[in-house]
Amino acid sequence: MKDNRQGFSLKGIGVRLTLILIGVMGFYLLTTWHNIRALQEQSRGFSVLSGSHFERTMYAAELSRDAEVIAAQALESLMGARRTASDIPPIDQDLLRIYQNVRNEIEPASELERLQLAELDRWQKPYFDSLKKLADKLSEEQSFQLRQQEKLNDLLARLKSMEQGLASPEAIDPAFNAYALAALSYASLALSSEKAGQLRRLELSAHKILGYLKNLPSLSPFQQQYLSQLTPVVSDAFEFRRPVLVSQRASLAAVRQARLYAQKLTTSSYNYFLTLKKTAMDATATYQQLVSETFRMIAIFSVIFVLLMVLTVLFIREKVVRRLDDLQQVMHLHMEGKHPEIPVDGEDEISDMGKAFSIFVEARRKAEQELIEARQEAEDANQQLKTLNNQLQMLSETDTLTQIPNRRRFEQELQTLWRHCTRYSHPLCLIIIDIDNFKLFNDRYGHHAGDHCLYHVAQLLLQEMETCQGMLARYGGEEFVVLLPEMDSIQGKNVAEQLLSAVKAAELKHLGSPEGIVTLSMGIASCLPESGTVPYRLLQRADEALYRAKNAGRARVEVA
Repeated sequence: MKDNRQGFSLKGIGVRLTLILIGVMGFYLLTTWHNIRALQEQSRGFSVLSGSHFERTMYAAELSRDAEVIAAQALESLMGARRTASDIPPIDQDLLRIYQNVRNEIEPASELERLQLAELDRWQKPYFDSLKKLADKLSEEQSFQLRQQEKLNDLLARLKSMEQGLASPEAIDPAFNAYALAALSYASLALSSEKAGQLRRLELSAHKILGYLKNLPSLSPFQQQYLSQLTPVVSDAFEFRRPVLVSQRASLAAVRQARLYAQKLTTSSYNYFLTLKKTAMDATATYQQLVSETFRMIAIFSVIFVLLMVLTVLFIREKVVRRLDDLQQVMHLHMEGKHPEIPVDGEDEISDMGKAFSIFVEARRKAEQELIEARQEAEDANQQLKTLNNQLQMLSETDTLTQIPNRRRFEQELQTLWRHCTRYSHPLCLIIIDIDNFKLFNDRYGHHAGDHCLYHVAQLLLQEMETCQGMLARYGGEEFVVLLPEMDSIQGKNVAEQLLSAVKAAELKHLGSPEGIVTLSMGIASCLPESGTVPYRLLQRADEALYRAKNAGRARVEVA
């Protein structure tokens, strides 16, 4: 039960670390949610700004521009009043439709906008009516201008005819001709006059001249006929020009009225544009303030998050990493054979690990102690076993009678030296030794004395072999063999004679021998071993040399 409750205790490093990480992640998620919400507000504000304020502002600007264009076209129509019948209409109806379509796209978003649009609509109808009236007046003026042109053409034709008549022989009267031409000139100027006062002055001058001509005495029939034709022409010119001037004045009045309404309409539309522009700028400023606020909050949250992460890292470093490093270092020191104190303070997982490791160290110490004791016992047993093995090895490779290597050990060494000499191209020398007349020795002194003789001879030979590197072994019965590596037959003969002399010098009594002492016969053979060969032939040659020594009288050395 205690262990189960400890898993949920706040003292546990895992629980505290988990709570810290949950808190940091929770703060991160909260700030992320707040930032996402702020970005959504920004996106929504930007949509309103770009989709509503900017669009409506552009509509208002377009509305104001259309009103100005329409007014400019009306003025242009007035300035170009002298036009032909084939010209375009004075007011473009497409502009009016465009203006109306733009107006239909605008809906008020506030009470101020509603009042301004109401003001705009209040001047819209009278403005369009004034434009229609202006168009009618311009059309009427155009009609008068066409008729004036026809009248002017007719008058010019009649003037030309009258001028030709004045140039005829019947009309040779310079005074009459001058006054008649002056009257015609006044009539011609009347058709192009622009003011009513000017027209009136021209008319008075023309009638004054006509009255003067009528009162001239003694007019010729031609002059009377010419004067009767001139009077209606001059009167028609002035009568025709008078309604034209009236029409022009009416057109000017219509233009002034249309211009007045245009100013009011454009002023209203421009004021509405300024209102929407201010609304858009305010929305932009609000949006910028929201963006700045979002950046500020993101910066604050980032700083707090970094501080929390730093505190978390410091906590992990102090409460987890450092203690784990200390525990790991203590573990390594224990593994190196040192015994520092194991940190077990605390009630969390790391302290539990230290306690568990201390238990492990104690158990390991006991186990190592037991292992050392067991190992010591095993080493003692192994030493005994090794001693027994060595003894057994010696028993298996040592001749029990002479206490020198036996034939089995000799054969092993022969194979080893044969391979060695073959590998390095060294010679190998073999000596076979036989005790002369040993059977007679046994028959005369008994087998016990014979065994003692064999032992004595073996020890003498072994003592002499200490001065040269070679091996002495009992080959069987009364025969011994000597292996001399890296020696040829001459060197081997020197060793054999040394061995022969040592046995003779011992003067072991042997009455069955011709010399009365124990002597030796020896056969020597030497070769240079080669790969693929066996030492059997070397043994055979040494044995043949031994038999030659025996046949030659014994107590000698023969070389194969």
